[in-house]
Amino acid sequence: MTISAKYDRVRSFAFEQIESVFVEKYPELDGKLRLTDISNGAMKFFRNEWKCHPDPSRMSGTYERWSELRTTYRSRFNKRLELAIWHEEQLCCVMLGRVSRRNSITGLYFVDGNNGTALLKGRRLEIATAYLDAFSILLGIEWIAIRNPYSAVEPLYKALGYTEKDPHDRNLDALCKRYDLNTLLLAEPNGSAEDRKIANF
Repeated sequence: MTISAKYDRVRSFAFEQIESVFVEKYPELDGKLRLTDISNGAMKFFRNEWKCHPDPSRMSGTYERWSELRTTYRSRFNKRLELAIWHEEQLCCVMLGRVSRRNSITGLYFVDGNNGTALLKGRRLEIATAYLDAFSILLGIEWIAIRNPYSAVEPLYKALGYTEKDPHDRNLDALCKRYDLNTLLLAEPNGSAEDRKIANF
């Protein structure tokens, strides 16, 4: 298995786990919630139907910016977080992140919500951060960071447990949290990191 294929598998496993968790938590999402990579279909939706937030400080960028970001992350970072949150055929949220070079912390760097639909509003960050947490835990990384969080949504991140400073550089603009992996992961016998089951989400 190539390195790229390995992390594709980790992302796919995290998608399945988080979809299952949220359908169980919100049964009305059964058959409607989909988590995918930022596919060509997602970019086509972004170009043709996506509505950016009117406040520039509440958005990461336009279609052109997200297209550039996706290309950069795919070419440079195998250990990247790449997520599109769908409600049926409506794209509701996109995010990108990556693991640090020393594998010490996983960071969410870019996240945007579709301002053209109310679908999944109030749950988008909950889903996105659950995926962020799952991806990090599957790789055995305890520290997770929201990089340069929008000030207006900082209370939401803090309510989701992101309340600490970056342990490696406390001057960085970040909201972080740390998991005790021993309480969260149940490893399959002879299983590899990407086969680990998430016990608590």
